Amino acid sequence: MSLWRDELAACYASEAGAGPQTTQGRALVPYIREFDLPRRPFEDLIDGVEMDLAHVRYDTFAMLANYCRRVASAVGLVLRRDFRVP
Repeated sequence: MSLWRDELAACYASEAGAGPQTTQGRALVPYIREFDLPRRPFEDLIDGVEMDLAHVRYDTFAMLANYCRRVASAVGLVLRRDFRVP
């Protein structure tokens, strides 16, 4: 997961030559700029995927809700900007 964290950081870096290395990262950059996509939902999504790798079940509803916020809600928050929803 550290590769994707580094790649996300590169997508948001403004320094020349510090751009993303993957096809996915390079494809994302223009959309980040055009739609002013916030970084936090992408970070939450990576955290959620990391939780997928570590947990099968959650002991409390609060833990499950946190997972859902990081995975499903993160995607919605990114698309909200794409669809220009305030």
